[in-house]
Amino acid sequence: MDERFYELLAEIAERLDHHWTVKQMYEKVGLSETQFRDLFEKVTRKSPTQYLREARLQRARHLLETTREHIDQIGLQVGMPDPSHFSRSFKLRFDLPPKKYRQQFHEKRLAEILVGQKPAI
Repeated sequence: MDERFYELLAEIAERLDHHWTVKQMYEKVGLSETQFRDLFEKVTRKSPTQYLREARLQRARHLLETTREHIDQIGLQVGMPDPSHFSRSFKLRFDLPPKKYRQQFHEKRLAEILVGQKPAI
């Protein structure tokens, strides 16, 4: 049972763009819905939907920091195809909309790089 549960978590992380339902999740691990929810919350300290939302938003944050992909494309990749919903959810979680988050991240990163450089002699 535990192995199937952890395999499910790995599959969720690999397939964030999939439209996951709690039913799909508990059927995949072979538990009743109640058993699954209890186990899920015990292991992750989140409900399945909270966990999925957080995983999607964390991946989106990573993609905003490490790629130049369009914000709508990032939303699609993490399973949030509605740009407005993605932007609202991201802002609720990280206090900034995705575009502003990316801009501030890169400005801060550039400042760190420039401060860390030694003057050329």
